[in-house]
Amino acid sequence: MAPGWAELTVLHRQQGHTRDDLALAHWYSGDKRSEDAEEVWEKLRTQVPMATLKAVHWSGRPAARVLDDVLREEFNVTDELSFAHSYGATTRTDSKGNEYPNYTQAPGSCDRWQALSPTRGQTHGTVELNRYFKQTYRRQALADAQLFKSRRRVPQPLGPEQIVVGDKVVNTRNQYLRSFRPSTGKPEDRSYVANGELGVVTGQLKSQKMTGAPWKTQVEFSSQPDLRFTAHQGLDDDPGLELAWALTVHKSQGSEFGTVVLMLPAHVSGISRELLYTALTRQTRKVIICHEGPLEDLRELAQPTASDTARRLTDLTRPPEPVVVHDRQGRRIGCFDANLIHITHFGLPVSSKNEVIIADLLHRLARGRFEYEQPLTGRDGKTKFPDFTVTTDDPISPSTGSTSACSTTPGTERPGRGRRPGTPRKASCPATQAAPTDSC
Repeated sequence: MAPGWAELTVLHRQQGHTRDDLALAHWYSGDKRSEDAEEVWEKLRTQVPMATLKAVHWSGRPAARVLDDVLREEFNVTDELSFAHSYGATTRTDSKGNEYPNYTQAPGSCDRWQALSPTRGQTHGTVELNRYFKQTYRRQALADAQLFKSRRRVPQPLGPEQIVVGDKVVNTRNQYLRSFRPSTGKPEDRSYVANGELGVVTGQLKSQKMTGAPWKTQVEFSSQPDLRFTAHQGLDDDPGLELAWALTVHKSQGSEFGTVVLMLPAHVSGISRELLYTALTRQTRKVIICHEGPLEDLRELAQPTASDTARRLTDLTRPPEPVVVHDRQGRRIGCFDANLIHITHFGLPVSSKNEVIIADLLHRLARGRFEYEQPLTGRDGKTKFPDFTVTTDDPISPSTGSTSACSTTPGTERPGRGRRPGTPRKASCPATQAAPTDSC
């Protein structure tokens, strides 16, 4: 078989010609950025309202509280009933006028919103976020499932997470389960459920024909409408289901949701450029980024050195070329594959081959007087991140440029991509240091 690969380039999940969420996601794709790519960062920095993208700072709040506030603003979640409505439940009213959630239609709409986190553990991880929702908005449902047998109208809680009717769940292993069609009441053969399928627990509900309490926990998955599966709890106490209001980014791969709420803690290892690209492309309507650290930290994660792929040294079509990369202060970042990352001859990681050429020229002709992708505030008050900024002999006008237009002559100015000159700064050029000689 000849070496080869395929890349999907046609957008399907997100519709529309110009979307700010896709402009941001493109920063983490590893592809060449468009000329207006900077605009989305300026909108985020100045909090310009956008239809498909929003950034929310934690502002000292716990992660669960941040997520709770977002759901209140976006989906009017204030109590147990409105929480159930947010992922597809309708309202049932009894003879006394009391209102209860009806989850019959919920499986087909449980993807209206989805919280995503890079990790399972810690206070910002999926386990704690799901526990928070369970304790805050599912107390009555849990109490109903714990009633004495003669009074109970739903199955007992299932598994260590105490899954009950109305809970949003994810299937955690490939398995065959017994099923039947609610529309006909007829049983089906054991049907296949794939790892990662999302659904809602909709049964078993007590009927007039039952002499005892319900004993089966039944789930309907959004990918298999009109098919209700009976969960099975094995000897290891694992039912193959987990609570799923919050999922890890890894678990969300291949799925799509209406609105994605992405929880991004500060100073957490394992957040890569690829992980962010996955998280920022799961939504069809809107993505809300809840960030604990400054927005500038997210921008740094778009750098080539934030790539997990470039660290793997497992090329399929050619031998890897390990090379040590250092940051702008000369500190070692790690070992990368030179086939998958663009590095100048003096050790500066950049985003493209064109930037390698420009940086090498600047290192030779303007050493000590240029910076790479540093913030530059123009006279209009907008902050840009030029590919290169060159300090000239003119104390008022440093030159800025992209890979297609960059001045290296002192006293001249050739802004690239329409960037305007700003105030002068003392250059702190990372390229003035010789590349360290340590090896992988």
